[in-house]
Parts: sequence; C-alpha cells; structure tokens
Amino acid sequence: MTTSATSSGLGHLTGEDRATGLIAAASTGSGPHASASASGGGGEVLASAATAAASGDRAAMMQIYDHTAPTALNLLRALTDQEQTAQDLLVVTFAECWRQAARRRPGMSVTAWVLSIAVATARVTGQRA
Repeated sequence: MTTSATSSGLGHLTGEDRATGLIAAASTGSGPHASASASGGGGEVLASAATAAASGDRAAMMQIYDHTAPTALNLLRALTDQEQTAQDLLVVTFAECWRQAARRRPGMSVTAWVLSIAVATARVTGQRA
C-alpha cells in the first residue's frame, strides 16, 4: 500500500477510531488523501445520512460507516487476501467517502457508492481489484 493510516499519525489506533481520525483529517485538509482527489439494508436511512454527511455531518458519516463497513471489509478481504491490508484499505476507503460525500450521485445506493470507492482505493494502492 502506498499510503496508510500510519502516515497520518493514526497508526496506534484501530478500526473505528482510525476511520474517525482519518475522516477528521480529510475534513480539515490534512492527512494522506486531503489533496487526492450491494445491499446493506436501511436504504432510506442511509440516503438521509449521505445527504447529511455531504453537508459535513460527521455523525451521519459514522452511521454510513456502521451500516456499510462490514460489507466493504468483506469485499476488500476478497480483493486482497490479506486481513491487515483489507483493514487498512477500509480506513482509507471511508476517509475518501468523507472527502467525496458531496459528490455522491443522487439516487445511487449508498452501499454501492461505498463499495465503488473501496474497489477504486484497492486499485489505486496497487492491490488486485
């Protein structure tokens, strides 16, 4: 992986704490991706959360994370065959979701949006996808 949560100073954190930290870093213009530009249930709730996240609502982004992270992690595990790499990519995926929240295509499934970013993240970092 070319960039990681460790390079943002969050290497000592795990799981949700790292995702939260990278979301915060992306929203302040710092962190490794600040300048880079399925079915999960709860579609209506997730659509509302995505709208709120696009306006900068971190709690809404965490709601999206809670609903879609297990599916995204399973996808990343399948793409990488490496648990730690999949977990690292999950963190980067959600930092990128936070950064791109305002650009999500209206009407697109939130889960599909997250998974498309997960696949793109795996590709950009050189993982097989």
